[in-house]
Order: sequence, then C-alpha cells, then structure tokens
Amino acid sequence: MPGPIALKLRLLREERGLTHKEAAELADVSHWTLMYLESGKREPYMPTVTKIARAYGVPLRELVGEE
Repeated sequence: MPGPIALKLRLLREERGLTHKEAAELADVSHWTLMYLESGKREPYMPTVTKIARAYGVPLRELVGEE
C-alpha cells in the first residue's frame, strides 16, 4: 500500500488535472519516477519530492508533514 507521501502526490496531481507525463515535465523528473513514487514502488527521495512540490506550488511540509 502506498504511503502518505505517495497518496498526497497523486491527489495533488489529480487536483491539477495533470497526467503523469505533464506533471513530470513540469517538475523536471521522469514520468516513471513520478509513477513509482505515487504507487509506493519507490521510496521518496527528498530532492525529487521537493521539485514536485515546487511544480505543484505547495510547501514541502504539505507533502511530508503529519496530518
């Protein structure tokens, strides 16, 4: 089961109406990286998660913080 960061990444992408490819281009990461992060198949790597957070216009703490 995907972890909280994976679920938040997917939710933010879907809220913005972006495909994996569009979101990956916006964040300057590969679409495979984004897909693996969202599915929980790849552990979050903070520099990559930071790039995605910036691309989505959200603070990093929104992705990694506890709710």
